[in-house]
Amino acid sequence: MNSKTAPRGAIVVGVDGSANSDLALDWAVDEATRRGLPLHIIHGIPYRSPMTRLGIGYEIDGLRQLAAGVRKDAIARVDRANPELVVTWDQSTYGPASALVDASDTADTVVVGTRGRGGFGGLLLGSVSQGVMHGAQCPVAIAHGPRESPSDGRTTDTVRHLVSVPAVHEHS
Repeated sequence: MNSKTAPRGAIVVGVDGSANSDLALDWAVDEATRRGLPLHIIHGIPYRSPMTRLGIGYEIDGLRQLAAGVRKDAIARVDRANPELVVTWDQSTYGPASALVDASDTADTVVVGTRGRGGFGGLLLGSVSQGVMHGAQCPVAIAHGPRESPSDGRTTDTVRHLVSVPAVHEHS
């Protein structure tokens, strides 16, 4: 189930194990199933964690454990939803946004969550979803997770809001 390049015409989804990533994966599985397309899952390992005990460099075993857990959870989630779906996987070591933008060259659609595990919780979009939205060569679907109501601070039920952003690039 491992493939370094996305099959042509696949639904490509970025995963990191976060709640928004799970929403994106669920939507991607539904879309691939509905349209009869293969699913290609990408986990781009972020360079910012985990660090060594000295705080210098990256703990390779920690990154491998993190990646193995994300892969196992994502594949189990897909299998529960549709065990017949054709699924491939890539684990990129040069960052999630770059890997997803590269995969967009042959993808039908790239799907990401609004934001992942890191960064600033108050931002509408994280750096990966912004990078993919601006660099992808195909439509991008962005899955939004639960939101806090501005009037009373309560968290609303999870609703999938998907924004299809057609790729628009200037030609010189």
